Amino acid sequence: MNWIWYILGAAVVLITGLDIFLTILYARSDTGLISPMINRAVWHIFRRTALTFKNHRDRILSFCGPTLMVTIFALWVLLFITGFALIIWPQMGNQVTAGSGPTPTDFWSAFYYSGYSFSTLGTGDLVPQHGFYRLIMIFQSVIGFSSFTLVITYFLNVYSALHRRNTFALSLHGKTLETADPAEYVSRIGSDKEFIFAQQQLAGISSDLSYLLESHHFYPILHYFRFMEIEYGLPRILLISMDAVSLLKSTLHQRHSHQINSAAAEELWKGGTSLLSFLSDTLLPETFSAHMPDDHDLRYASWRPHYFSTLEKMKSRGIEITEDPEAGFCKYIKYRRQWDAYVIAFCHAMLYDEQDLIPFQE
Repeated sequence: MNWIWYILGAAVVLITGLDIFLTILYARSDTGLISPMINRAVWHIFRRTALTFKNHRDRILSFCGPTLMVTIFALWVLLFITGFALIIWPQMGNQVTAGSGPTPTDFWSAFYYSGYSFSTLGTGDLVPQHGFYRLIMIFQSVIGFSSFTLVITYFLNVYSALHRRNTFALSLHGKTLETADPAEYVSRIGSDKEFIFAQQQLAGISSDLSYLLESHHFYPILHYFRFMEIEYGLPRILLISMDAVSLLKSTLHQRHSHQINSAAAEELWKGGTSLLSFLSDTLLPETFSAHMPDDHDLRYASWRPHYFSTLEKMKSRGIEITEDPEAGFCKYIKYRRQWDAYVIAFCHAMLYDEQDLIPFQE
């Protein structure tokens, strides 16, 4: 019956190795064998706990990302050690013996021997006697060293991407004068009349959104880093980016149509919608619908003050606005309908308050 343990152990090692390969080296969203399930399970546990202890919701969820990093690493190490222990266990006392005295033959002794080899510390007081098991010890040590190196590099890259995401979020927050109101940003970037500065700004935001999309593709664990401050949240990043470009496309005078349809504005729009689509497939339930809810008339009514307030701010700064504000508002509704439901859904999925996400909305 020893062959059962050999096959089981080899399968555990192979699956764990493939999961590391797909998670760290292949680095595309939801391609791992184990990691995606662990990510969702741990997030679900933290989310349920946060819903139970609502007064500590933000603090509880802020620990999810770091906990996931430790959990996945610990699981990989545990599975590798267990897999090799299953291969070694049937030969304890035969091909693997103690340096002195009787050789223990229980599974935990095999686990101890496997852990010693995997951590590259050597063999300890248990020594392989056959060439095949000596090769397994070398192979396990190489895998252990390689795994530790890959995981450390992975951790550094994840936190580097997280640092850049947070920097981007703070930059957007600052552009709205820390009000989260895209109107504050839109009403100032066109002050040079030719919108050259505006196009440079939009191109920069578009580039940051593209990086954000690709970093979340490479490191799906980033989805589950949820900070206490909402200005760092993905919903806030998407809200400011998408609302800013929607306002620009609907508030400016027809004379500025070339700026409205510039490459920078279109890239920002496409980058934002691509990120929305990717995150919705990853984070939102399959039953989610992007259609406006039944209270869409009320939502349109709440958008109206925001739109016309933006027009007033732009006009006060000497920016030429649309000659037909009502037609412009209809255009704004058309654009916002394409992303608003997603952003609100992300807000609820990540347990942010909608009133904190959109403080400027009446």
